[in-house]
Formats: sequence, structure tokens, C-alpha cells
Amino acid sequence: MSTTKEIGDQGEEAAVQYLKSRGYRILERNYKIKIGTRMMGELDIISQKGRDLVFVEVKTRLGQAGRYSPFDNITDQKRKKLLKLARFYIKTQKIPLDSPHQIDVIAVEMDFDKPTKIEHLEREVYC
Repeated sequence: MSTTKEIGDQGEEAAVQYLKSRGYRILERNYKIKIGTRMMGELDIISQKGRDLVFVEVKTRLGQAGRYSPFDNITDQKRKKLLKLARFYIKTQKIPLDSPHQIDVIAVEMDFDKPTKIEHLEREVYC
């Protein structure tokens, strides 16, 4: 049986392959943001499509979602945190604040070690 981390890693890899197949260029994975010694959070995938910088949150579930969707875990609090992390990345990388960027969410359903369903919500969090 896979651990939660292993399932998450497999889902993230499936999301990366999905994005690449759709013309996204992967810039960073699991980008951790710290201020001093304090961990602020992590951006799962930072990618680029055309001129747009795209931050991607990946949610993975084992088996069919059935009763709930992986998207259900994207609460208002999570949206605010993703926006804060994306803005911090833009600032620290000296990217102009008015450059096009968005935050997407990808939900991956896994059956053991292979993805069975991938859903992509573009611009799930407005910047």
C-alpha cells in the first residue's frame, strides 16, 4: 500500500505529464517558500504557457472520488494562501507584477499507481 506522500507524488507526476502534453513548460516543482526559518508553504508546480506564468495546485485522491471531489479541498483559506505564495514568488523572482499569471488546480484520481482521471480548472484562483 502506498503512503499518502507517495500517492501525492504520483498524482503530481501525472499532472506534470498532463501539462507538458498540453504545451506547458515546467519551471519549478515543490517550490518551498520560507521567510527566515519559518515555512510559509509550497507551490506544487510553477509552469509557463505562452507568456502566462501558471501556478498549479495538485490534489490527488486514491480511488473514485464518488462522495466528494478533490476540488472540495480548495477552500477560501487555501485560495488566499495560494495567492499569497504566488505573489511572494513573483516578487522574489523579480517578475513584473503586471505580467500575466494565474493559479490553476488539477485534480488527479488514482487507482493504485496509475491515474484514472485528471481534471484541470484553469484560473481557479484569481490573481
